[in-house]
Amino acid sequence: MDRRSIFSGIALVSKRWPGMAAVVFAALASTVQAAGSGVRVDQSGKGAVWCAWGLYENIHLIGERCFAEEDEPLQGELRPALQRIDCFIIVNSATPITQAQLNERRSAMNKAADQAEAADPSKAFCRKADVVKAYQLAREQGVQDLRAQEDDLLSVPREPLFSPCM
Repeated sequence: MDRRSIFSGIALVSKRWPGMAAVVFAALASTVQAAGSGVRVDQSGKGAVWCAWGLYENIHLIGERCFAEEDEPLQGELRPALQRIDCFIIVNSATPITQAQLNERRSAMNKAADQAEAADPSKAFCRKADVVKAYQLAREQGVQDLRAQEDDLLSVPREPLFSPCM
């Protein structure tokens, strides 16, 4: 199993709709900077936890905005996955970060996405083929593979880092 498969959909969005990627990753970058994890590279072989947080959040955002109530298995798996990643970040960050701070970052990502869409309604987020494709790739991966990726990602306690991302 390729544990990076969920990331392929976000990579597609990042390449083909850089505005949304910029919004998401700007919010994520400020979170990473605030958490003090900088640009150090995760050497665990398990993956960069902050990167995964951003990617899972993005897939969750796409699901809520574009596929609300259409895909409960995936959305139902993403919510607890994000809670587990949140706990990992809180417990393992060298610089203390709280659940409230993580929630503020989620709110900032949603607000930034709202602003980006309001700035150009003709490019409505959920009508973008690349956004739909990103979510479909995550859906096709399946809930069991998503859970296995998450378990692997969180299997080794370590400083949550952003790099390498994708």
